[in-house]
Amino acid sequence: MGESISPSQVQRGDRRLPLADEHSLLLSCEDKDGFAPCSTVDASPPAYTDWLGRPACDRDLGGWKCSACFICAYGFGVLMTTAVLANLVVFLVGEWGWSNVSGATTVNTLSGTGFIIAFFTGALTDAYIGRAWTSIICQTLAVVCFFCATSILWVSRTLASAAALRTAFIVLLYIFMVLTGPVLLVSITHTVASLLATLVVTYVDEAGLWVLGYWICTACGGLAAALIWVAAPHCRIYKVSRNALIRIAQVFVAAWRRRSLPDCTEGQMPNGCQESKCFSDPLIERTAGANLMSFLDKAAILSSADPQLNEPNPWRICSVEQVEDLKTLLRVIPIGISFTFLTATSALVTSLFEEQGLVMDRQVTSWLILPPASLIFFSIAGALFMGFLNAFGGARCIGSLIRCCQRSGYGENPSALQMQALGLVLCIIGTTFAAVVECWRLKTMSQDGSLLSILCLVPQTFIIGASMHINIASSFDFFYTEAPDEMRMASNCVLFLFHGCGNYVNSILVATVTAITARAGRKGWISSDLNEGHLDYFYALYASLLLVILCTHLAYANYYARAKKLQPIYNRFS
Repeated sequence: MGESISPSQVQRGDRRLPLADEHSLLLSCEDKDGFAPCSTVDASPPAYTDWLGRPACDRDLGGWKCSACFICAYGFGVLMTTAVLANLVVFLVGEWGWSNVSGATTVNTLSGTGFIIAFFTGALTDAYIGRAWTSIICQTLAVVCFFCATSILWVSRTLASAAALRTAFIVLLYIFMVLTGPVLLVSITHTVASLLATLVVTYVDEAGLWVLGYWICTACGGLAAALIWVAAPHCRIYKVSRNALIRIAQVFVAAWRRRSLPDCTEGQMPNGCQESKCFSDPLIERTAGANLMSFLDKAAILSSADPQLNEPNPWRICSVEQVEDLKTLLRVIPIGISFTFLTATSALVTSLFEEQGLVMDRQVTSWLILPPASLIFFSIAGALFMGFLNAFGGARCIGSLIRCCQRSGYGENPSALQMQALGLVLCIIGTTFAAVVECWRLKTMSQDGSLLSILCLVPQTFIIGASMHINIASSFDFFYTEAPDEMRMASNCVLFLFHGCGNYVNSILVATVTAITARAGRKGWISSDLNEGHLDYFYALYASLLLVILCTHLAYANYYARAKKLQPIYNRFS
């Protein structure tokens, strides 16, 4: 065993330290003269190192300067991404002459790709290279990729035929979104950067200076990468943790390998239990109604053919706790379906709403022309308004209203499931309002040929932005609180997956509706010329679909709440 350090051993200029085991004490750091100004700490391996993997003193890492660099870096990165996505549909339809369907589906697919990549990288980086190195590598490569895309755009504008270059530009944008997925969302910088993108870059693009706008985005990305590199030597690199996705995969693989075993019955010994009764470990809280997922229980059933190993192969047999964690996570995933369609609704702002703005009167005053991409500003304003409303007692008012409608005795604040239902109601109101505005616009155009003001799109955009704030906050709250401790980070990553799937759902709906309604030479609901289509029918269909999703959400939320209320009784008699 290691020896302790006596005060006489700590002398100026003497850097020799005795060997120590995990229970002995070591000095945490030394100054340049050899003194040890820090208190003694346990010599167990530290939870973090510096950016090169070397042990480091706590006082040398972190701090407000390092945090400020990372926050500003993420802000510049989000500004670049938001400015590109916010103006892309206007660029594709207005400059390149793409159809409204092609422009909307391309933008939504790009955005969804970024969020889906955020799901996979968020779940994997903690287990392999860490969050800091992920940000460093991805942001640097994203800047290089976007620089190439901007250069291609600059060259293609000087050539008469540049179809191949335009294809390369779109491909590079997809690669760019893949690389920006890991650093796509930071709550504070996301809002501020989005506001700057809609107030600065949007007006540069509105003036026709598209290449300049993309060079501004490239410069912002370069600043983001530079700030990350500056802060990297001073940040804490936390050691990799267990991979949640691998834990999930192990249960499925083990259950499939042991599928021939009978269902768990009295007398069988599951892996990790100390009693002969199946799943009777008092430390494990078994989920109610687990017989619906009895197949997964087989992953933890010990058989006579299993070798007696101190550490069994987790790909062949799992612990009861691991199985129950997965079953709990699977039980909360259906709630995310409503979040998927809410995200699909928010994708309308950067696609179809902007395409509507191109055929409306954008002259707000004699000196102000409102670009279609600036509608994102009103969506952010709706989210900020709802945030301030909740901060100053809005949640209590909503809870009182829900109690009056249900005549129930719930607490002062509404639950996360109730807030998600409220967000769905707001989305239905927003899409219904959008259908009414589009019907009004088509009627005005057919009667006297006048253009409706783009300000008519502001209320629906504001409402959808408010609904997104409610649903993002309530969904993160629900998934984090309901998921088991080992699966909480994975459950938050699942929301990124739902967010990306929502953008893909929007693209699929737009493409499917167009394919069905444009048969036999008809213009279709989403025509290349919106004045000849019926976008109002699409919005009405979308509102009806959201109504079905709301009913489904209420039914499952009611079932989930009752099952959770019966959970203590189930645990008592199981």
